[in-house]
Amino acid sequence: MHTLSHVKEFARTIVPNGQLLHVEHRPESGAVLGECFRNVTEKMKRDGGTSQMGWMFQSGKGFLTAVHHCVLCDPSGQLIDITPLGKDAVVVDGKVVFLADNSATLIRPPGFEIGLAKANRVYVYSNKADIVLVSKLMRKEREWEVELAAIQEIERAAELAQEHLVREASQRGGCGGCRACCIAMGVKELGKETWEPCKHLSATGCAIYSDRPNSCEGFYCSYLSGDTPADLKYRPDNLGILICMEWGQTVDGLTGSPIVVCYEIHPGAFAANSWVKPLADRIARQHECLNVWWYPHNQPFCKWEELGIKDTPVK
Repeated sequence: MHTLSHVKEFARTIVPNGQLLHVEHRPESGAVLGECFRNVTEKMKRDGGTSQMGWMFQSGKGFLTAVHHCVLCDPSGQLIDITPLGKDAVVVDGKVVFLADNSATLIRPPGFEIGLAKANRVYVYSNKADIVLVSKLMRKEREWEVELAAIQEIERAAELAQEHLVREASQRGGCGGCRACCIAMGVKELGKETWEPCKHLSATGCAIYSDRPNSCEGFYCSYLSGDTPADLKYRPDNLGILICMEWGQTVDGLTGSPIVVCYEIHPGAFAANSWVKPLADRIARQHECLNVWWYPHNQPFCKWEELGIKDTPVK
């Protein structure tokens, strides 16, 4: 049988100066066992509050396991564990033993909505521990640490790429007066179709800018991302062509590889700037995109060959 003193010893190996907390356990209706991050995120959306990252503990035969965990800090400042507990969770007087750890942030690689937990920790406190089970858990811990390192590398690369995009866009003066994407591109969250001017587009720009959809917030055309020359004449509204990267669709309608998409904002811009073809091909190669789609002004996409325009060297 574990004792609280063993939990305290274990906690010091994770956060040396940390403090163990006894958190009220009030499972939320609809909350799912093992989905603490998602449970707290959904509760915050409904009723406010913030999340507190850390560790909860589970007992085994002669050993303890620390599990990456998330609890709710409600609007009054009280910590509440709203996630159902497994039978092995360490609870004292009906409250969950929880180690707050602000460094135990979620690993959020591209494509993951909520994020992934850090690896569990295993602490053996008795020579009567189930060695077979402990060895299995430790092996899984080591395997997950290796996988986690690779995921963190991807996450960091994505963060650096985002920082580069923001910096590059700022250096180029941002969107300025350009509204090309608000007209040409479809926005699923708003039900906006391609070539349909956004209903939220006003004389001063986006009327819902502070609350714009995720696809708009994360969008950078090739001018803002630095894939086209920095000269202002290459900005989509001036060039008459919007070049960007989007996610393609497979035959089953599932998300496929990224593609380069070129929209003809001004009629005749493709013919007047045929050098944009090798430029788009170069961007596709640089970002390992599947192919390039061309949208003639107010028309569906097609292949460059179907436009009947002769290629010219890139400017």
